[in-house]
Amino acid sequence: MPLFLMIVGAIAVLGCGLCVYGAGVWRRRERWWAEAPLTPIAAASNEQLIRVTGQAVSSGQVGPLPGAHAAALWRVDVVETNNRSSYSNKSYHHVRFSEGGLAIADGSGRTAMLETPSTHLLLGAQPEVAKLRASGAPTPELEAVCRQLGVSLHPDMEGWSAEARERVIAPGTIVHAVGRAHVYAKAVWLRETDGALESCFVVQHPQAVFAPRRKLIVAGAILFVTGLVLIRLGVLRQWGL
Repeated sequence: MPLFLMIVGAIAVLGCGLCVYGAGVWRRRERWWAEAPLTPIAAASNEQLIRVTGQAVSSGQVGPLPGAHAAALWRVDVVETNNRSSYSNKSYHHVRFSEGGLAIADGSGRTAMLETPSTHLLLGAQPEVAKLRASGAPTPELEAVCRQLGVSLHPDMEGWSAEARERVIAPGTIVHAVGRAHVYAKAVWLRETDGALESCFVVQHPQAVFAPRRKLIVAGAILFVTGLVLIRLGVLRQWGL
């Protein structure tokens, strides 16, 4: 029992470290947001750090899952799991995106473009618009979607099941983006600054840039105190005190 308490306490302290790291990432996003002036896309200068607000532009594409959801950008996750042999721990996670980046228009006469990796915060905040499930063997619908996406399934796993989940950024969604401007004839590409991943991102609500850090700090403090208490309690019981 004392050893168990100390192990759980150590895990809690480790969780605190992860929260601190995550809070640091979000703090850097906050800094880029604060430093980037809100700028009309057409007025952006080359290599200028800017923040833009506009509507996601339709790409003319629809997501691959049944339902034909129009998308400025779509993402599909195909997750295969082994539900019986826990010791083998087999699973497969396939991720596919629509072609091209995310286009944003603010009515200034130019379009801002972001490459797909910079949209993960926005995509992650969107609800799932379509889902396919299969258990034991792939369904014809799931097989058709996987062929379209170039995904190879593994139904020979014991207790095989799979789920395909689709998220889209709907055309017309109001979004806010930050990045270093690279100006071309008709578009301004927003990209990272000096390899800093946190310097280029897009969100749907500005408060999304500030809320996570506070939550992570609180969670980290709770985990740290809880971890120390459990470790101390384990040590005291180990020594019979």
